[in-house]
Amino acid sequence: KMFKFVASSLSVSSKSSHHTPRTTSSTNVASINSRRMYTDKVTVGHPVKETALHTPPSAPQSKLSRHREFIHFSEDSIPTVHETAFVAPGATISGQVLVYPQSSIWYGCILRGENKLGIGSQTNIQDNCVIISQNTQIDDDHDGSTIIGHNVVVGSNSILRSCTIEDHCLVGAGSILEEGSYMEMGSILGAGSTLCRGQRIPSNELWMGTPAQFVREIEDIEFQRMLDHAHRYVDLRQVYLENFPRMVTVAQKARLEEAITNRAPMDAPPNKPASYLNQ
Repeated sequence: KMFKFVASSLSVSSKSSHHTPRTTSSTNVASINSRRMYTDKVTVGHPVKETALHTPPSAPQSKLSRHREFIHFSEDSIPTVHETAFVAPGATISGQVLVYPQSSIWYGCILRGENKLGIGSQTNIQDNCVIISQNTQIDDDHDGSTIIGHNVVVGSNSILRSCTIEDHCLVGAGSILEEGSYMEMGSILGAGSTLCRGQRIPSNELWMGTPAQFVREIEDIEFQRMLDHAHRYVDLRQVYLENFPRMVTVAQKARLEEAITNRAPMDAPPNKPASYLNQ
């Protein structure tokens, strides 16, 4: 319609005795076509898309998205997400990633598993986080994997690379965990902080800054608030999961059950035992 309108206006102006005929340059035509393509709405009724999202027939039509939510490069690097976990549309999970039950991966997150990358139960990875496991040896006792335990809160816009986080921890928004860094159970990294390569936060301590430094020990009421915060996201996950159900294949379910039984992807790096493995 836009193209016809422009064409008709050009023809009218060319017939007028008070105006010289105008022609459309190649640049103008390209601009018109690009706007026309942008305004065209491509909708699908009830597809099973590559994003692994299933829209029931009763739902309204939605725009067709070519975004791939789950990416695998070989049989050994297939992302496995439990059916009770929520992965927001627009998030991307690729490679050797295992997401345990009742966890949530929110909008704009990128999880890239070049090596083992495990997300524990009832853990929430908030918007626009980037989590990477490297396929290279960090040092003598770290193979480059990334392990995040149970009931962990990772604040939005955080970046985690080949690190380990035990249970009941909180990573403040905009924080960075570099290769080989480690957070023990119940610890907190303040917002906007950087845990440098090889740094380790002991249990029940608050660290902040760039590089992160010890601030004080965590009080019992703060620890309880962390748990409550994690549990709120578990409830929120259920609400979103009802609106964005996922299809889990039989093969994915079997692979996940085997992984949970063996706890293979949740192994801590050698010589760095994580207490949650004994629960």
